[in-house]
Amino acid sequence: MTSLAVGAYGLFAADYAGRVVWEFDLSGSLLGRLGQGDGSDRGPRFILSTPHFDVAAGEDTVWVSNPGRRRIEAYGLDGSLKGHWGQPSTQIDGFCGKSNPSHFARLPDGRFVTSETGMRRVKIYSPNGRFLGMVAPDGAFGRGEAGPPVAVDREGQVFVLDPTAREVSVYVEKGPDE
Repeated sequence: MTSLAVGAYGLFAADYAGRVVWEFDLSGSLLGRLGQGDGSDRGPRFILSTPHFDVAAGEDTVWVSNPGRRRIEAYGLDGSLKGHWGQPSTQIDGFCGKSNPSHFARLPDGRFVTSETGMRRVKIYSPNGRFLGMVAPDGAFGRGEAGPPVAVDREGQVFVLDPTAREVSVYVEKGPDE
């Protein structure tokens, strides 16, 4: 497992090896899974070339990174794909490389914080995936290829783990007058 998320109705576990997201109720009973590819020419639903596979849960939606497609996907609790955002690009608003976004988290207002491998940068997107700004540019963290894990708290602070430096950086959004 590479990521866990607790939602209003259950626990979701991203399983890199199985390329699925397992859904459990809050007592631990297995309810189902998201992302089963059907083996057709469309291939597997989740394309994972490195063990970066993240999940977040809300009231009635589960968000899952699909780094091989360079996007974040939204699923209903019934397993149906509700939508997605993100695109392959070397531009600041897209995801470059083959495994991005490597990590993400959802802010209390629904915005997304993402990190990337290769160009180790942390960005913020609107709830519908519009690029809003940079939290930390490439070069802000120690050397290495892996994207830094990210987390947020209820106040909207962004926490970024730099495994190389063995540090956690805390970022607070500035107000319009700062």
